[in-house]
Amino acid sequence: MGYNIVRLVIAAIVGLTLILGVVKVREIKAFPKPVLVVAFLGYLLLFSLLFEIPFENSFLTFESPEAVLRYWDGGRAEAIIEGLDSSMVIYRRSQTLNSRIIPRSDSGYAIPGRKDTQIVLENFQAPHFWRVWRVNGTNDYYISGSLVPIGSTIEIARGADNLAEHDMVHVERSHFFFVYLHSLNEHDYFIINGERIRILD
Repeated sequence: MGYNIVRLVIAAIVGLTLILGVVKVREIKAFPKPVLVVAFLGYLLLFSLLFEIPFENSFLTFESPEAVLRYWDGGRAEAIIEGLDSSMVIYRRSQTLNSRIIPRSDSGYAIPGRKDTQIVLENFQAPHFWRVWRVNGTNDYYISGSLVPIGSTIEIARGADNLAEHDMVHVERSHFFFVYLHSLNEHDYFIINGERIRILD
């Protein structure tokens, strides 16, 4: 939760400085209304960008995905899937199950940003659903999805018979599953309850 606190403190300091500056100038001379509007809009833009951009990454790294989670979101980690250049944290916050991909460099783990990942595919193969993510600049792929009914079995196959190397978390007593794959191609399949379904269809 330090992520939000830092930004609220910065926003409060900037906002207070702006107000005091306007008051001081208006004591000397009239302050044009358009300038006030521009200043207010600029402050709103700064406020929104503060929460969108993890500027800490330019000078701060973390020793583990859990440390990033504690600072960034404050949730409770349920499981961690380790990729080659990243990790996925599966966590609960207010009883809601979430997941987040945490980028990693040689110096440690970083706070995730919007540009770190992209959605490759969203697929609804009734009654199942999955979303495929890629970590930009790497070959790390993650899949999050849900299976119906609860208790369904799932494996991943590459080609005709061979099981693909992967790391998977299938959350007990729930529909949800999470997978890591280092590389993904058109020959990769889910085997759900014995049925083969191409991942990238």
